[in-house]
Amino acid sequence: MPEANRHDSYVRVVVFAPLWDAFDYAWPQALGVPETGIRVSVPFGHGKRVGMVVSVMSRSEHDEVKTVLDRLDIEPLLPAAYTTWLQRASAYYLCSRGDMLELALAWAGQDKQRRFRCEDSAALQAHDADLALAFSGRRAVSLTTIHRHCRQEFVQWRVLQACTLGFLQEVVATMPEYQPQPGAGHRLRASQQTVVDAVMQHQAQFYPVLLFGSTGSGKTEVYLQAAEHMAKQGMQTLILVPEIGLTPMWLQRLSQRFSNVALWHSGLSVREKIAVRHRLSQVQVLLGTRSALFLPLPRLGLVVVDKSMIPRSSSKTGWLTPLGI
Repeated sequence: MPEANRHDSYVRVVVFAPLWDAFDYAWPQALGVPETGIRVSVPFGHGKRVGMVVSVMSRSEHDEVKTVLDRLDIEPLLPAAYTTWLQRASAYYLCSRGDMLELALAWAGQDKQRRFRCEDSAALQAHDADLALAFSGRRAVSLTTIHRHCRQEFVQWRVLQACTLGFLQEVVATMPEYQPQPGAGHRLRASQQTVVDAVMQHQAQFYPVLLFGSTGSGKTEVYLQAAEHMAKQGMQTLILVPEIGLTPMWLQRLSQRFSNVALWHSGLSVREKIAVRHRLSQVQVLLGTRSALFLPLPRLGLVVVDKSMIPRSSSKTGWLTPLGI
């Protein structure tokens, strides 16, 4: 057996497909130490699929198993708490785990368009001559192009390893930075301040708050001041709006209060989405439509669900929910 294909362990993989079962695969030693929560490319039927490793085993109960084709992540994309939440959501909605994981990780589905640059082709040649075939110059090259040039297997894993070792650099678009304006907020009325105080007092636990008020009554100001309190404590806020058309108004107000605001919706380009993905740890407030719910903000402390995101609601409501994470 070739050295790259030797395997001493096996993994159980939930394939991104409408299936309830998980499937066992042999793990090649060349892909490093297997971990639960990472994505892999696996042979499936007459083609191949992406899936997530859900357990690591020293042996498989099946006599014949196929071998993992590639490792797509250095480390798990989702924290353990997110994975547990997705398992509960899958059971609640009677949705297969494969479908749920595919939906939840759709934000990471642009891997083929991630771009990489090589500053020292000689060093890369010495490290991985096959990978160096894709980098004839210093221009950025997409993973799709790298796959076309390479002749050996485990391409994405080798690219990620080369980045970790400094032989390649990933090229990521810049995100806008804003200049907060001192005093941009308004003084809250007593009833509004009571809401903000209640949210802050219960921020160490899950605590949903329903706001009801007519248009112009100041619900948005309550959201913003609650998010400001979270930002001062190093926590992040997720604001969900029902449609893309509402994001410019929200962004205008958020940019007056916060320096790191990110957008997430279907109208963004792939490069813009990749930029957000790489800077989630720096974001103070993430503003987006429904799909933004699945982005793994590492210090998420508050979720705001604005207006008609709530089923069958009027336009006079909104939720604030400290998560206690």
